[in-house]
Amino acid sequence: MGHRTPLLAIAVGLLVTTALGGGWAGAGWGWDAANALGFAAAALIVFLHVETGAARNRPVALAAFHSKLHANVAALALGFAVVHVAGLTADDRMTLEYWALSAPPYMLAGFVALLVMIAVVASAYPRPRRAVFDSPQRFRRLHGIASLALTALVAWHIAGSALYLDTRVKQTLFAAALVGVPAWLSWRPAFERPLLDAPRRDATEARRETVWIGAALVAIAALFTLLRNLR
Repeated sequence: MGHRTPLLAIAVGLLVTTALGGGWAGAGWGWDAANALGFAAAALIVFLHVETGAARNRPVALAAFHSKLHANVAALALGFAVVHVAGLTADDRMTLEYWALSAPPYMLAGFVALLVMIAVVASAYPRPRRAVFDSPQRFRRLHGIASLALTALVAWHIAGSALYLDTRVKQTLFAAALVGVPAWLSWRPAFERPLLDAPRRDATEARRETVWIGAALVAIAALFTLLRNLR
């Protein structure tokens, strides 16, 4: 369960950034809850650069588990992003005005990010992957590039909205964390598969772990919403 610590550190760290000076007032229970789930999706996007699922970086007995966990967490991140969009729309119909091409650039970045996210998640499943990519090496390269582009778009979207990141310091720290961590993880030397094997973990365990991750992030989002709306 060593991956839980970096996940929680990322999720809490991104939200703590919003408390570093500036304003604190909430925007309403529904609005803040939907945005908190957007932050949860952002945290998972960063976490997926840590929990890559790459078999070459894992003991043989753990490779299938981490591969499945990566796929499940990616789907969970996409689910949070969809709920984020749907929740904001349900809370305020005026949000539909931001769906036009005349919307502010940071909003367009958010919608492009959602489309890229759908493409990245869908193309990673075996059948679409084999249909789109002619080799595993090409898939890994393009998958990695698209994932880094996704983090940049998400950073632009959240920092640009300036709702919770209402100072330059907050925006800079948030963007640096959201883009810098995945960039560093991508450019560092690749790990070799550990020589010592580990106790086997079945791929089916990844589903239970994904449920735990989802529940933990929902709890953090709920706490963020509560603190934002306490009077």
